[in-house]
Order: sequence, then structure tokens, then C-alpha cells
Amino acid sequence: MTSASIALHDSRTVGIVGLPATSGRPWYVKETWPALAALFFAIVSGGFALVNEIYGLGQPNNPGQPSGHGRSIQIAVLIVQIASASALGLLKLAQSNYKDKIDEKKETPSDLRGPLHVLHRVIAKQKRRENPEEGWLRITVHRVYKNTKGEEELEQSVDYVGSKDGGAGRTFSAKSGLIGRVARLKEPRKFERVSGMSYDDWITYCVEHLGMTHEDARKTRDKRFSFIGVPISSGEKVRAVVYADSSEMQFFDEATTDLVLIGCAGLASFIDEHYYMGLA
Repeated sequence: MTSASIALHDSRTVGIVGLPATSGRPWYVKETWPALAALFFAIVSGGFALVNEIYGLGQPNNPGQPSGHGRSIQIAVLIVQIASASALGLLKLAQSNYKDKIDEKKETPSDLRGPLHVLHRVIAKQKRRENPEEGWLRITVHRVYKNTKGEEELEQSVDYVGSKDGGAGRTFSAKSGLIGRVARLKEPRKFERVSGMSYDDWITYCVEHLGMTHEDARKTRDKRFSFIGVPISSGEKVRAVVYADSSEMQFFDEATTDLVLIGCAGLASFIDEHYYMGLA
């Protein structure tokens, strides 16, 4: 198994931005809210001005105020102004909402599932499994980041592909587990679970041999027997770890491992183009 990690092409850009978190963009950076507020105030202020013009509020005895036909023209002009401002406000709101959706797509990791689905299907084809059962092969991506204490952690970026287990948003210490070891050593790693090992023994193994906490070990699923992790790096830093496991023993043979590494190289190119192009 090759020891080289899969490299992102533009290490300078990725080093600045980092892989997006599952939480997405905070509401206060979105452009929709200011556009909505501007539209609201335009309608409210225009409405008050129109009511004031119609009923003469605040100017009950103003001799210079037009009456009759002239007053009707002023009201009509004011209505046109309010309607125009509202139409422009709605257009700006639609534009802001569209731009927010584009930005949200760029700043959430959900699109990573696309390349993972391709990799899953290619491996199924290679294994001659046209319709693999749920959980036969699970694949996901964990981003590497620093928490508020400055410690490295891994966050599962997307739900598992190939399983209904979900998992997006779960966090793990970079000091433990297969993905933590891959992130630290910056090299692909794989291992096999001993046949016949009970789930309780498996938990003990994860704690004693993989350095996982009991809490993290309990997050793992039973009936998983083959495991692999591949780092995706920029420069000297690991930015993400692709993780896959299977319910079959000896699943990641040489041919399947090669497919995983090739797929991870494609995923790295996808991340470069989809998330970081033009951000330098």
C-alpha cells in the first residue's frame, strides 16, 4: 500500500480556507436578511407617506397643500414610487437569495457525497455486487480542524454513503482511532477486525489498541470488519481523511485499495475545483 497521501493542488488557498464545516454559513453573513429588511422598511415608510398624503396627517390646515386634481396626481405619483421601490426591493431580495444559495453550496460539504457515490459504485462493480445491501460498504469524509482549545479534531463532513447510519457532524479526537492515526502519520492505513470478536471485545480493542475513548468507541458500528483511511493533504497539512469500512472480511485487498486511492485522488481534484477555485 502506497505511503503517499493524496494532495490538493492549491495548497496555499486550501491552507487559508479549510474544508467547510457541516454547520454551514452563519445567518448574519447572508445577503438575504439585509435585502428583506430594506424591502420591509421601504414598504412601511412608503405606506406611512401614502396615508399621510391621503388624510393629510400632521397638516390639517396647510393652505399651500394642493387639493382636488393636483392632490390626486400627488397620490398617484406616490403610489407609483412605492410600487417601483417594492418591485426593485423584491428583485434585490430574489438576487440576494439566489446568491446566498450559491454561497451556501460552496460553504457546506454536502456535495462531497457525489464523488463518494461514484467511488462506492465503482467498488461495487469491481466486487461484482450490482445491488449491495445497506452497510456493505460505508464511505465518508472527515475534515481536520482545530477546536476552541487549539486541539486537532476530525468532524464527519457528510453522512455515510452506502448506509443509512448518517453521522455527519460527529467529532473525534485526532489523537485516537484509525482516522486520527491517518491524520497524524499523513499516510493511508487499513486494518482488519479479528473474526468472531464480540462487540464488547471490539470496544475494548478500540480503546486499548487504537487509543479511542470509550465514548468514541461506542460510536462505532458493530459488524464492521475491514477498515481503511486515506489522508487528503495540502502542503504538509492533512485537511481531510477519507474513511471507509465494510461488513466483509479482507474487503480492502490490493485491487480495491488501489481503487480507493484513485478515487481519493479524484476527490481531491473535486475539492480543489468545487470549493477553492478563484479563492486565492
